[in-house]
Amino acid sequence: MNINWTAIAQRVKEHIWGPVGSVVFHVLLIVTVLSMSFKPPPTQEASAKPDVYVEINRTEAPPPEPVKKVDTIQDMKTTPLADDAPLPDTPPTIDDFKPGGDTEGNGGTGGGGPVGGGKLFGSGGSGGEAGGVDFANAVQGNLILKGIGHGAYSGRIGGGKEGLQKAGRWAQAIERAILRALRWLKAAQNDDGSWGPNPKTGGDVAHTGLALLTFLAHGETPQSKEFGDTVDKGIKWLKGQQQATGHFNPNPYMHGIATYAMCEAYGMTRIPELREAMDKAADVIVQGQQKPGGGWDYNYAKDKRRDTSVSAWQVQALKAAVIAGCAVPGIKEALEMASKDLKGIQDYASGRFGYDHKGGGSWAMTGAGVLCLQMLGNGRDNETLQGLKALKGYTPKWEEGGDWALYGMYYITQAKFQESDESFKNWNLIFAPMYCKNQNEDGSWSAMKKSNEEGQGSVYTTTLAALTIQVYYRFLPTYKSSAEPAAADGAPKPATSNTEDVVVKIL
Repeated sequence: MNINWTAIAQRVKEHIWGPVGSVVFHVLLIVTVLSMSFKPPPTQEASAKPDVYVEINRTEAPPPEPVKKVDTIQDMKTTPLADDAPLPDTPPTIDDFKPGGDTEGNGGTGGGGPVGGGKLFGSGGSGGEAGGVDFANAVQGNLILKGIGHGAYSGRIGGGKEGLQKAGRWAQAIERAILRALRWLKAAQNDDGSWGPNPKTGGDVAHTGLALLTFLAHGETPQSKEFGDTVDKGIKWLKGQQQATGHFNPNPYMHGIATYAMCEAYGMTRIPELREAMDKAADVIVQGQQKPGGGWDYNYAKDKRRDTSVSAWQVQALKAAVIAGCAVPGIKEALEMASKDLKGIQDYASGRFGYDHKGGGSWAMTGAGVLCLQMLGNGRDNETLQGLKALKGYTPKWEEGGDWALYGMYYITQAKFQESDESFKNWNLIFAPMYCKNQNEDGSWSAMKKSNEEGQGSVYTTTLAALTIQVYYRFLPTYKSSAEPAAADGAPKPATSNTEDVVVKIL
């Protein structure tokens, strides 16, 4: 068979190549146009008129300055302090203590009647459980209080502690002593988060409250690096002891101290689950006040007897509640009545505050009365000034502590700190070295000699001692003019004036 290839080629050309050729032609045309459009600019050597461009300087730039980290509660230990560092071998001077002021002399040792006799904390009922609240990861906020030391707790989380660490050798020795006490308390905590009178003994709300107050005073919260778990467990256990009525315990000492700790815990962390516990506990105190007298007594009794020592813990708890933003009905009126009650128990001639009636008055009760009046905005009232005058007659001696010596020093030291710069300097030189020198090697404190506090247990004595020497940053001066600037060089100074201008703002 003869194939006409010529005819086939002619037919392919006519019917196929025409369309295909057209497509091929247009594809080649498009590629050519695109390649011309994206042709890179000519180099300087190939072009008579080079494009203007910026040459990158490839010299090594200095590394950027690190962003300054905002001080937080858990980041305050900027200067590591060795636990085994010896105490300074020279007596302290005024320059050793940036926080200090001066005082107008002391003389003689003081004794006085018992605060209440027997064990300070009794037994009581237990409550429920904390309900699995994740305190360590709860959202925190900021609390600003104008007129209360430029933020009631700002000394714990800012310049106060940092300033103390940068001060003289004795001030650094105080910070070492506090850290050793906190580590001892951490080891003394029960597995369930509570503390008892001694390490690893049955816990109660009063000792747990005192221990938590000691950690909170140092700025420790559930988010702190070294002590976060300790504080977290303690708060959970304490919250779990609250009964449906709001009571932590029927004993007003125990309830007052536990409420104080719960209010500070909420005030410093803003953990929402603690708000209701605070409000219910504060309401117990408000309802338990004697009316119209204004005092408190054992078992929140409403008889004629009233008790300065019991009342002092209720006042501290309610003041902490106000600082934290508690708005329980009647809380303001309760504090006003408490002020009148305390003034009514003072013997004006001697300046001392009685225990359950006017007359007599131990150093401990006088210190408690003075501090409570200062906290209530009466720092310049005659009764307060007379009480401060009386306290000038007391010089602490570890070997001759007297009745309830650590208890009294807890109040007296705060009262002198709150009084003024002038009231604190010489007192500071006496009490601070005394506490550092008498701390046990394990970080705890024992009771002063010749004191009836030996039976209270080592957790009681250690927490009261630690809270006393934490006066430098536990609270800024409570009644300081809101127009007065905060100290720029570190630790806070004691008060120089008295106001009661409280503005709470939650950010």
